[in-house]
This record gives sequence, C-alpha cells and structure tokens, in this order.
Amino acid sequence: MYCLVWRGQVSPDDLAKYVQVFRERLLPQVSRRSGFEGTYLLTKPDGNLMVLSVWETEERFKAWQASGECVTITDLLDSLITGTPQQEEYELQAQEIPLRMPFGHP
Repeated sequence: MYCLVWRGQVSPDDLAKYVQVFRERLLPQVSRRSGFEGTYLLTKPDGNLMVLSVWETEERFKAWQASGECVTITDLLDSLITGTPQQEEYELQAQEIPLRMPFGHP
C-alpha cells in the first residue's frame, strides 16, 4: 500500500476552519474514491498539522490528486497554510487495526 505523509502549518486562529473543511468537504469526497484506504489528520494547538493518507496504490492516489474535486478542496485548504508544507511518500509494510469495542467494555 502507498502512504503519503504531509506536514504543514496554519495560524492557530485558522486551525478550526482547516479541521472543518477537512472533515466536511475532503473526507466525504475522498472516502468514495477507489483505492482509498484511510486518512488521519493530526493537529497541535499551535497550528502544526500532519496528514497520513493510505491508498491501495500510488496510481490511485495520483488519480484522486488530479481530480477536479481534490483540486477544489485542496486549494481551499492550501489557502489557510502558512509557509511551505512538506510531503513524503512511503510504502506500508505492516498494519494492525484493532477491533473496536464499546467504551467501558472489557
């Protein structure tokens, strides 16, 4: 599997807006894409962000990245970014997704 790690910075004042756009606009669009396996948005109060995105293949990710819906959403997200973001690509070699139990369940 193909993984993309993206790091960026927003103003702390723009952090809530970034999270809102990510949740309400990006997630519904990307979750319908063929080859999409999952994504995580990690934040710090100072506006530091990290996104981990997992795809079946690099080609599936690149197809999403080139799509009009991706460009529209990422343009909006990018307008909130300060500085130069960093991006790294990885190949996923192992994973474990634990079975979720209801809160308080032993």
